[in-house]
Amino acid sequence: MSHVRCGVQYPALRGHVDWACRGSRHEPKGVPVIIRISRGRVRAGSEAEVFSRLRDATEGQGRPEGLQALFIGRHLTADGLELIAITAWADVEALIRVLGEGWETPKWLAGIEEYVTHSTVEHWETAVDDFDAFIGPWATANAGASGDG
Repeated sequence: MSHVRCGVQYPALRGHVDWACRGSRHEPKGVPVIIRISRGRVRAGSEAEVFSRLRDATEGQGRPEGLQALFIGRHLTADGLELIAITAWADVEALIRVLGEGWETPKWLAGIEEYVTHSTVEHWETAVDDFDAFIGPWATANAGASGDG
Protein backbone atom coordinates (compact mmCIF):
# COMPACT_ATOMS: atom_id res chain seq x y z
CA MET A 1 0.00 0.00 0.00
CA SER A 2 1.19 3.56 -0.66
CA HIS A 3 -0.04 7.03 0.17
CA VAL A 4 -0.12 10.30 -1.74
CA ARG A 5 0.69 13.74 -0.31
CA CYS A 6 0.61 16.83 -2.55
CA GLY A 7 0.75 14.71 -5.67
CA VAL A 8 3.77 12.69 -4.52
CA GLN A 9 3.25 8.97 -4.06
CA TYR A 10 5.19 7.44 -1.19
CA PRO A 11 5.44 3.65 -0.82
CA ALA A 12 4.26 2.28 2.48
CA LEU A 13 7.09 1.40 4.81
CA ARG A 14 7.01 -1.76 6.91
CA GLY A 15 5.14 -0.83 10.07
CA HIS A 16 4.07 2.48 8.52
CA VAL A 17 1.28 4.16 10.41
CA ASP A 18 -1.08 6.87 9.17
CA TRP A 19 0.65 10.26 8.73
CA ALA A 20 -1.53 11.95 11.33
CA CYS A 21 -0.81 9.34 14.00
CA ARG A 22 2.98 9.13 13.88
CA GLY A 23 5.23 10.30 16.67
CA SER A 24 8.32 12.37 15.92
CA ARG A 25 10.93 14.07 18.08
CA HIS A 26 10.82 17.02 15.67
CA GLU A 27 7.09 17.54 15.53
CA PRO A 28 4.92 16.67 18.54
CA LYS A 29 1.83 16.27 16.35
CA GLY A 30 3.51 13.34 14.61
CA VAL A 31 4.09 14.43 11.02
CA PRO A 32 7.06 12.80 9.27
CA VAL A 33 9.96 14.95 8.19
CA ILE A 34 10.66 15.39 4.47
CA ILE A 35 14.34 15.47 3.54
CA ARG A 36 15.39 17.23 0.33
CA ILE A 37 18.87 16.45 -1.04
CA SER A 38 20.16 18.66 -3.84
CA ARG A 39 23.52 18.04 -5.53
CA GLY A 40 25.35 19.93 -8.21
CA ARG A 41 28.77 20.62 -9.66
CA VAL A 42 30.24 24.10 -9.23
CA ARG A 43 31.66 25.59 -12.43
CA ALA A 44 35.48 25.61 -12.35
CA GLY A 45 36.88 28.92 -11.25
CA SER A 46 33.67 30.11 -9.57
CA GLU A 47 34.03 28.34 -6.23
CA ALA A 48 34.90 31.46 -4.20
CA GLU A 49 32.03 33.41 -5.78
CA VAL A 50 29.53 30.63 -5.03
CA PHE A 51 30.46 30.40 -1.35
CA SER A 52 30.52 34.17 -0.98
CA ARG A 53 27.02 34.37 -2.46
CA LEU A 54 25.82 31.51 -0.24
CA ARG A 55 27.07 33.34 2.86
CA ASP A 56 25.48 36.60 1.71
CA ALA A 57 22.15 34.91 0.89
CA THR A 58 21.85 33.17 4.26
CA GLU A 59 23.35 35.83 6.54
CA GLY A 60 20.74 37.56 8.63
CA GLN A 61 17.88 35.72 6.96
CA GLY A 62 15.12 34.21 9.04
CA ARG A 63 14.25 30.56 8.74
CA PRO A 64 11.31 29.91 6.38
CA GLU A 65 8.29 28.40 8.12
CA GLY A 66 8.50 24.61 8.03
CA LEU A 67 12.27 24.42 7.43
CA GLN A 68 13.70 22.42 10.31
CA ALA A 69 17.34 22.09 9.23
CA LEU A 70 19.74 23.16 6.49
CA PHE A 71 23.18 21.76 5.75
CA ILE A 72 25.37 22.86 2.86
CA GLY A 73 28.50 20.86 2.10
CA ARG A 74 31.22 20.63 -0.49
CA HIS A 75 33.27 17.73 -1.80
CA LEU A 76 36.25 17.83 -4.14
CA THR A 77 36.19 15.08 -6.78
CA ALA A 78 38.21 14.32 -9.91
CA ASP A 79 35.46 16.17 -11.85
CA GLY A 80 35.63 19.30 -9.69
CA LEU A 81 33.85 20.70 -6.67
CA GLU A 82 30.44 19.25 -5.83
CA LEU A 83 27.90 21.07 -3.72
CA ILE A 84 25.20 19.42 -1.62
CA ALA A 85 22.28 21.02 0.18
CA ILE A 86 20.31 18.91 2.64
CA THR A 87 17.14 20.39 4.06
CA ALA A 88 14.59 18.89 6.43
CA TRP A 89 11.00 20.08 6.19
CA ALA A 90 8.04 19.66 8.54
CA ASP A 91 5.98 18.36 5.61
CA VAL A 92 5.66 18.48 1.83
CA GLU A 93 3.26 21.43 2.04
CA ALA A 94 5.91 23.59 3.79
CA LEU A 95 8.48 22.68 1.16
CA ILE A 96 6.07 23.64 -1.62
CA ARG A 97 5.11 26.93 0.06
CA VAL A 98 8.77 27.99 0.15
CA LEU A 99 10.04 26.57 -3.17
CA GLY A 100 6.86 27.12 -5.16
CA GLU A 101 6.14 25.76 -8.61
CA GLY A 102 8.75 23.31 -9.81
CA TRP A 103 9.64 22.27 -6.24
CA GLU A 104 10.36 18.74 -7.45
CA THR A 105 13.17 19.96 -9.72
CA PRO A 106 16.69 21.03 -8.69
CA LYS A 107 16.73 24.61 -7.38
CA TRP A 108 19.53 26.65 -5.84
CA LEU A 109 19.51 29.98 -4.07
CA ALA A 110 19.12 32.96 -6.37
CA GLY A 111 22.52 34.20 -7.45
CA ILE A 112 24.27 30.83 -7.55
CA GLU A 113 22.11 28.84 -10.00
CA GLU A 114 24.20 30.13 -12.92
CA TYR A 115 27.33 28.64 -11.32
CA VAL A 116 25.94 25.15 -10.64
CA THR A 117 25.67 22.42 -13.30
CA HIS A 118 24.63 18.78 -13.34
CA SER A 119 22.07 19.31 -10.59
CA THR A 120 19.93 16.56 -9.13
CA VAL A 121 17.34 16.51 -6.35
CA GLU A 122 15.78 13.76 -4.24
CA HIS A 123 13.00 13.83 -1.69
CA TRP A 124 12.89 11.36 1.20
CA GLU A 125 10.46 10.69 4.01
CA THR A 126 11.92 9.86 7.42
CA ALA A 127 11.68 6.20 8.32
CA VAL A 128 12.61 6.49 12.01
CA ASP A 129 10.58 8.92 14.07
CA ASP A 130 12.04 8.57 17.55
CA PHE A 131 15.79 9.12 17.33
CA ASP A 132 16.37 8.63 21.05
CA ALA A 133 14.60 5.26 21.06
CA PHE A 134 16.40 4.26 17.85
CA ILE A 135 19.91 5.21 19.00
CA GLY A 136 19.47 4.08 22.61
CA PRO A 137 20.33 0.38 22.03
CA TRP A 138 23.42 1.37 19.98
CA ALA A 139 24.68 3.71 22.69
CA THR A 140 24.19 1.00 25.32
CA ALA A 141 25.96 -1.62 23.18
CA ASN A 142 28.85 0.70 22.37
CA ALA A 143 29.29 1.75 26.02
CA GLY A 144 29.50 -1.91 27.04
CA ALA A 145 31.96 -2.74 24.26
CA SER A 146 34.31 0.10 25.21
CA GLY A 147 34.27 -0.78 28.89
CA ASP A 148 32.70 2.56 29.81
CA GLY A 149 29.43 1.16 30.99
